Amino acid sequence: MPLIDLDAAIAALTERQSNYREESTTWAQIGLDILTIRALPTVQPEPAPADPVAEAARVYIASKALHGPKWVQLRDAGLPIISTWIDESGVGETINWPGLWSRCISEASDCTHLIAYRELGEILKGAWAEVGAALAHGRKVILCGDFTEFSIKHHPNVTIWASSDIRTALRAITEASHAAD
Repeated sequence: MPLIDLDAAIAALTERQSNYREESTTWAQIGLDILTIRALPTVQPEPAPADPVAEAARVYIASKALHGPKWVQLRDAGLPIISTWIDESGVGETINWPGLWSRCISEASDCTHLIAYRELGEILKGAWAEVGAALAHGRKVILCGDFTEFSIKHHPNVTIWASSDIRTALRAITEASHAAD
């Protein structure tokens, strides 16, 4: 049997109790009130929101595929990049496109931070889907590079990184997560 929000049920009964005294109420009306209380929304415990700074940084990089080799080098240097698309970012390297897209959206949703990287004149495509997945899951998004023309910069979880140097953004995220330990 689902749990009933007791505070809401008590408030509803208290409100109706004063009406019972003031008017002649039939048992049928009282029965309807009880049914109404049973129809109140059930209480479902919500998981505690994860604090993206308190946990170890897991950074997803969203950019044009041509930048993939740069992100591999940074990951190999020990930076907490979780993007797996960078391992198949060369032309013709992706064999399973549905699998790639599923991983990209899952990783963007599960990261602590997403860094979207764009150089002047580049047209982002898939990166926007990844940014949306991250924002839909309450993740912090850092726009690194040329994003001045996009209104998404006004979203409360979006930060414009002053420099186009993604290394400094990654280090700042890593240092913040270590400071919280």
